[in-house]
Amino acid sequence: MQQHFLQSTPVVEALVEAGEVENQKALEIGAGTGNITEVLVENADSVVAVEADTDLASGLQRRFSDRNLEVTCSAFPDVDLPEFDRCVSNPPFALTREVLEFLGERQVMSALVLQEEMADRLVADPGQNRYGHLTIRTLLDFVPVKLRTVPSSAFEPEPGVDAAVIKLYPNRERFDIQDRDALLGCPRRSSPTTGRRSGTRSLMPGTC
Repeated sequence: MQQHFLQSTPVVEALVEAGEVENQKALEIGAGTGNITEVLVENADSVVAVEADTDLASGLQRRFSDRNLEVTCSAFPDVDLPEFDRCVSNPPFALTREVLEFLGERQVMSALVLQEEMADRLVADPGQNRYGHLTIRTLLDFVPVKLRTVPSSAFEPEPGVDAAVIKLYPNRERFDIQDRDALLGCPRRSSPTTGRRSGTRSLMPGTC
């Protein structure tokens, strides 16, 4: 699975700042060459870095051997992890759905770099072409906020698309949903709406 490593220092710093990791236990999925990891260990109480590539994982262990970092060499999401309070990551784009589901189940505030097309789907409003099942599934778990576009030139190797920094605020407790699977089975009739005055979203379940 190809990874595109974030090289832009300003974007890395903005991503970590959005993660609000100070005095927190942070998780990084797809740590790669350690560009984000380096800033995380400077700011978080502790960091767990997940990296499936054995060479990259070994490099992280050597580079940060004297820091507050635990490296887990395993393929996400098939990994056992200690407790964590935040997730700040540039995960492989192909794992986006798995990452969102994993974080949604754990209700962890997160700052992620995702493919921009995917990020736009997460924050779409009803009636927009990008609005759909993924939008609703995300809104059941998070209030997603798109913070900035990240040009493809900020990565190495450079992907064929731009990306975006998106922040996810845990949201599941807002909804009293008895049958989540049934709701997700009829996304068009159970439409989230945008609370324009507050800038947040609410879910208005309908019937199938």
